Amino acid sequence: GVRKESPRRPLDAPRVLHCLRGITPVRAFAIEEAKMRGATLYIPYVREVAVLYQGGGPAQRIRWQDDPQAAAVLNAAVHAAKEQGVPALPVFATAPTAAPIIVDTACTLGADFVLLGASHRGSMLKLLKGNVVADVAGSLPESIHLVIHG
Repeated sequence: GVRKESPRRPLDAPRVLHCLRGITPVRAFAIEEAKMRGATLYIPYVREVAVLYQGGGPAQRIRWQDDPQAAAVLNAAVHAAKEQGVPALPVFATAPTAAPIIVDTACTLGADFVLLGASHRGSMLKLLKGNVVADVAGSLPESIHLVIHG
């Protein structure tokens, strides 16, 4: 059969990061934003883990396909983006906190925009886990635009 190639974006095409914690209304906004800008949508999903090392050696590398929640969220987001003609790439990481991974990913990929949903967590959980939006906002270089959708 004939293999159909997907259209390639120029290397200087905009890059939008939409950081997911679940399937939320922000996803549609992120896809529309990427479509409007002719951007590639990168979709980081950070699995926050308390312990990265077990048994004295490095923990086994976790693949997003093996994490049921991450797989459901990332597959749904990639599928929704592709339905709108937006190239989308999942990015999965495990870390004690999400903000440094989000900032590092944005800088590494040369993102033009980072899109975060505003947190609706309870005040006690926010106190215990910190505020990802505030942490990202405080660490992101000025050259990368931060869009907070809430």
